[in-house]
Formats: sequence, C-alpha cells, structure tokens
Amino acid sequence: MSTGRRLAKRSILGTRVCAPGQDGRYYPGIIQATKMNEDQDGGGGGNSHGHNVYSVLFDVGEEKAVGEFADTEIIGPGFQSVCSVKLKPGQKVYVTHNGREVYGTVICHFPQIDEIGRASCRERV
Repeated sequence: MSTGRRLAKRSILGTRVCAPGQDGRYYPGIIQATKMNEDQDGGGGGNSHGHNVYSVLFDVGEEKAVGEFADTEIIGPGFQSVCSVKLKPGQKVYVTHNGREVYGTVICHFPQIDEIGRASCRERV
C-alpha cells in the first residue's frame, strides 16, 4: 500500500569522487558537504535558479585541501562520467589492460575516440 510520500534519497555525503585541482587535473576526494546556491537576476522578478555546490575534501598529499565545486565539475557516481571530460597530460589514471588494472600517466587524450596515450604502466598492488 502506497502512502503517497516520496522516499528519501541516499545521502551523497561520503561519496568518493574526482574534482579538478588548481592545475586542471582531476584528483580523488570525498564529498563533505552540500549546499544550494541561489543565482538571481537582480531585478526582483523571481527568476532564481538554484544549483548545488559540493565541498570536496581531497585526499592527495599530507595536507588535506577542501574545494567547492558545481555538480558539472565533479566526476563520480551521480555526477558526470570520465568519458565526458578531456584529461590533461600528466593526469594519473587507472585502466584495464590485458585483464589487469594498471595505472599510468596520460600523455595525450583523444575524447572523440575515447582513447588515451599513456606511459609508465604499472600493475596495481
């Protein structure tokens, strides 16, 4: 029997994602908080558009950094796919090669054919 109430969505807090660093490369992190930003036209006409902003705690290096990102800037479950962005040279990636997950560094990325040139492949331990 349905009560007509909407089920609560699963919390996005704690989700592991990747977000762009200051150098434009994507780095792993965890969503710590979310908030709704209101963009208003300033004319008082009631045309406000809200979008979510997410605080991401990066887990790169010893010093933990936090950044705020729009949902269109984040790669991960519930956000955009890695196939929808162009990776920069030097970006660290994990790929499946000969049935094994290996990591390497992007030399060049061809998003139109979904291929990367990579160097220094190493098996994931």
